[in-house]
Amino acid sequence: MESAVNVVNKRVIGYLAEDVFTTVGELNAEIAVRVKEINHDIRRANDTTRWEVFQAEEAAQLGPLPGDRFEEVEWKELKAGRNYHLSSDG
Repeated sequence: MESAVNVVNKRVIGYLAEDVFTTVGELNAEIAVRVKEINHDIRRANDTTRWEVFQAEEAAQLGPLPGDRFEEVEWKELKAGRNYHLSSDG
């Protein structure tokens, strides 16, 4: 996993470090080009791409996303009282 971080650091951050982007959309488009290059175009030592390995070994193990949306929750930070009890709305 650390090698993947190093690849992204070099091939995305390193390549784009000197460029100037005026919108987030422009930046995201250029990042997408670099990520495609990393996953689809660059052959590794065993002559495979990351995408080929994903398709061959991992894609079949993925399940579908749930049909229902996740329930929204509200997080609260609670503090224990002197009697060690907590109070919450629900």
